[in-house]
Amino acid sequence: MANIPYEIYKELEESLGKEKAEKLTKAFEKYFETREEELKTKLKEELKDELLTKGEFYTEIKRLEEKITNLEKTLDLKIRLWFILIIALILFTNKGTLEWLFKLLGLIK
Repeated sequence: MANIPYEIYKELEESLGKEKAEKLTKAFEKYFETREEELKTKLKEELKDELLTKGEFYTEIKRLEEKITNLEKTLDLKIRLWFILIIALILFTNKGTLEWLFKLLGLIK
């Protein structure tokens, strides 16, 4: 219940008289209560519209997990390709390693 301050009531009582001050005070209180309820209802509706439902939350989590899994697969492939490239570069740029590889394959004796 929204009450007006005592000082305001006293001023109204002095200006308008006791009966009119009480009527005016009750009218103000009723207006403020109605307005308060309207604002609460409006705020609840706005918050409900903004919040995710449980189903939407879990759907979004699942979508993000799938995206992470795809990124992991892509990253794993890139790491493997770089590893093969680095090994190939080491083998083909080092003369001793190249001779060892040819001996291993039986191309030179």
